[in-house]
Amino acid sequence: MTDPTIEMEDEEYEEMVTPEEVLRKMTIAWQNELCTPCLLPTQMELVDVLLDQIQGMEENIARQTDKAQLRISLHRMELQRISFVTSDYVRCRLRKIESIRTSDR
Repeated sequence: MTDPTIEMEDEEYEEMVTPEEVLRKMTIAWQNELCTPCLLPTQMELVDVLLDQIQGMEENIARQTDKAQLRISLHRMELQRISFVTSDYVRCRLRKIESIRTSDR
């Protein structure tokens, strides 16, 4: 039997994770996936969080006015970087899955 206070603390911890920490964890998972020949345990929960973050950032950028053009450009560049890391992580995993599938035949 598990202690309900421990479960509650785990849920609160998950909610308190900052976007920077999620991106840092995703970057590490992406680099690890790129550097190992085997398929590592999935980090799709990080991908889901980042996809939500990307959507929110896109909405924020769309609402901005021309007053802060440099700031908007920097946000777009950061958005592209996050999108690249996320999509390349998924592409790398898919390549490995396809490789495993074709080698089993």
